[in-house]
Amino acid sequence: MSILSLSEVCFRIFTGIPPRNRVDKLQGSLSVPVLGIRALTHDGTIDPVAMEKMEVAGGPRPSQPNLCKHDVVLSIRGNMPKCALVQVDFPEPTYASGNLAVIRPDPAKVDPAYLWAIIMRVSRDIRHPLLTRATTQQLSIRVGGLHKLPVWVPPLSEQKRIGEAALALRDAVTAERRALEVGEQTFDSFLLEAVEHYE
Repeated sequence: MSILSLSEVCFRIFTGIPPRNRVDKLQGSLSVPVLGIRALTHDGTIDPVAMEKMEVAGGPRPSQPNLCKHDVVLSIRGNMPKCALVQVDFPEPTYASGNLAVIRPDPAKVDPAYLWAIIMRVSRDIRHPLLTRATTQQLSIRVGGLHKLPVWVPPLSEQKRIGEAALALRDAVTAERRALEVGEQTFDSFLLEAVEHYE
């Protein structure tokens, strides 16, 4: 098993559309779908309801790639690190916000789900040196640090097994949490109806 830097197993690591590219009333602008921090869940999924639209002056630059299936996205600013794997292609070109780093794995070197599991583990380790904080205590991850992040690289078949198991476990935890939320709501509704006539 070898250890490589993140940049050695990825096609590209880049940040999303920076705020300065947003609305400029004097120039033409284009409204594009954007994946931001709010759309990333703590469990490592993407909440499509929390997706946003952003007015981008002159439209996205040709050098600004849109998100693709198998991209791993990581919040580099905000209160806490969040990470998600893009598991399906978006129906239209969708971009990351400037608060996210996009990690585009080379599938010949690293399984995307395995890479997501590695980045997810880093994002949950509050003592990890990558997770630097600004003086305001807001997250401030440097993309240069991401490039140097060491990655254990077992054979692809083993990576695939680990990645699939991590996604399955994440989905089970997410389903259990949703079921608990529905159960709590049902219980609250029952109590309201059952004791209504006593009030």
